[in-house]
Amino acid sequence: MSDCSFLWGFGLVWALAVILPGPNFLVAARGGLTATRGRALLTALGIATGSVTWAASAMVGLHALFLAFAWLYGAVKILGGLYLLYVGVTVIRSALAGEARGPEAADPGRSGGYRIGLLTNLSNPKSAAFFGSMFLTLLPPQLSPVQAVATLALVFAISLSWYSLVAVGFSLGFMHRAYQRIRRPLSACIGSLMLFFGMRLIFAEK
Repeated sequence: MSDCSFLWGFGLVWALAVILPGPNFLVAARGGLTATRGRALLTALGIATGSVTWAASAMVGLHALFLAFAWLYGAVKILGGLYLLYVGVTVIRSALAGEARGPEAADPGRSGGYRIGLLTNLSNPKSAAFFGSMFLTLLPPQLSPVQAVATLALVFAISLSWYSLVAVGFSLGFMHRAYQRIRRPLSACIGSLMLFFGMRLIFAEK
């Protein structure tokens, strides 16, 4: 039977990393404020799917591929940054126009929430490097299939739990009522932060 005791330390580090505010937090929070609870939860599911995708890619050596082919990393980074800029501009335009919805309006339906969460998470190729460093320092040198599956399941579970909590928390009635009072400035602030994250991703070094 494979020893999975290392998952305690790995899970703690990953949980601390997940709760740090960033684009994922912003889209989960905005989903809770502006969409139905079901769609907001699907946004959280999309973010968790993106997290486990990056983790699996690190296991199969995507980070090493990025190091070997700098142009590939740069291309993915620019595309991801452009997506975050698109989301930021869309949210700011909705605030200026007095609309309640941002990128959600162009992608209606619950499945759109999943796509927004997934694409926001996948927009940052630095996640591959992050998981690569975590795996080198916190995981055994050789993972058994059971250990690999358990690691990916933990990444998914922690991500889904946190962003579902964020989405549900921001979907509560008193949060909606508060949002209606400050909707335009808050949307402008969220959009500006998305622009900041997009620009930082595009121009940041490896």
